[in-house]
Amino acid sequence: MNEFKKVYIDLYRPIFINAGLSIKEVKHLKKIDIFTNVSIQKIVFTLRQLIFDKYGDGLYIKAEEFDSFCYLNVHIYFGEDISAIIDYLNSISNDVPEVIENQTYKIDDVDEEVSFLSIEWADPEEIKDYELSIDSRKPESKRYLVGQSAFERGAGDYHQFFIFIIGAIATGALNEIGKRSYEKIINLIENEERASIVEFNPKIVIDYVVSISGVNRKNLRITKITPINKKEVQIIVSSRYKNFQLKYNKSSKTIISYQELDKTQTMI
Repeated sequence: MNEFKKVYIDLYRPIFINAGLSIKEVKHLKKIDIFTNVSIQKIVFTLRQLIFDKYGDGLYIKAEEFDSFCYLNVHIYFGEDISAIIDYLNSISNDVPEVIENQTYKIDDVDEEVSFLSIEWADPEEIKDYELSIDSRKPESKRYLVGQSAFERGAGDYHQFFIFIIGAIATGALNEIGKRSYEKIINLIENEERASIVEFNPKIVIDYVVSISGVNRKNLRITKITPINKKEVQIIVSSRYKNFQLKYNKSSKTIISYQELDKTQTMI
């Protein structure tokens, strides 16, 4: 992925009810766009620490990182003073070169089926093994999405999730091509709660979302792929403020259901 990225950041304050057990609404505090070469993981960790320093607890951060940009949502549970956060983000921001948009990898440029390896969570060494393997293969095998999620409210959680484009390498071929290199990934795929390989035409999916929502395709990225059964897959396409949830039939190669949600709705 590119060293420099455009990061689209939105800061929110959930409003809690019922003794803080449920969220009534989500207040949008501020949006800020930066261009930076600081790693997204470091930004997430720094934002988490700044919120700890101010409020001691209470946050949810989700980052969806692609080739040249990242959607970053920050939910602050116990206050609205975001001055330290804004100061930090401004301190790591650089001027945006005009070429940044042209660097974005557009997955729907090719109108054909693509194999996706989707990993819900994995040990860092497992990911490293897989990336070393695909680095030695054809250019179409590449990392497409790195997601990060951090949560703190009494107890804490941090995890990463990934989508790799693996070109012509389908499930059956995985056992034939460098089996030793892929051994951990094969084990991952066997545990379907952790990882899966799915083939579909991303252009069909993106075109469908564009036709219904009217959102510009350059702002749309696939962020989650979940097999439902042998014939159906749930695919989530995201823009800055919305999630588009689709059910895709692999046999007919068609979209059979569609739902559009504001990203803040998923928090309520």
